[in-house]
Amino acid sequence: MRRIAACNSSAVQKRPDSSASSDPQPQIFRCSFTSAMNLYTPGKGLFDTHVTWEDIEEDMQRELDTIASFGPNKAAKNIGDGKGFLSRTVLIDPDWQHKDKALPERFVVKILTQLALQTLTKQVVEPNGTENFFAREDFMATFEPKQKLVSPTFLKITKQTNTLKVSASTSG
Repeated sequence: MRRIAACNSSAVQKRPDSSASSDPQPQIFRCSFTSAMNLYTPGKGLFDTHVTWEDIEEDMQRELDTIASFGPNKAAKNIGDGKGFLSRTVLIDPDWQHKDKALPERFVVKILTQLALQTLTKQVVEPNGTENFFAREDFMATFEPKQKLVSPTFLKITKQTNTLKVSASTSG
């Protein structure tokens, strides 16, 4: 069974002026995929990763202790292009159905993947006609465990340095 190992709330994204927008502030959730699938091949999930709508929905239900499910108008937007190359940062609008409590209207998930790194290195090396060391299978396979090792450390640091208590409230 595929499972997201950690999709824990870690911070609330603050806006400089919360009165400037009526949109609720998205909560940030970190998702780490830990099945036998690897981080360097495209998948059939969100934005070519191996993480699916079902994976995120199950983790959010568990983390938010709710029975609410994602609705037919759910949406995902990749908001991390060009802002990092070891993950996909995705803004989720879940279109919650059957709410049993206050839930965030939107939230952010961070999905580990090497796909953005592959795209970047391809763009850099192709015009020069040089070898793309990052695209070599041996490099990608060797790099993956290191990437997975750093990811939980980042999550732990984020939790320790975050002084805000994240709530499921949609108020800003």
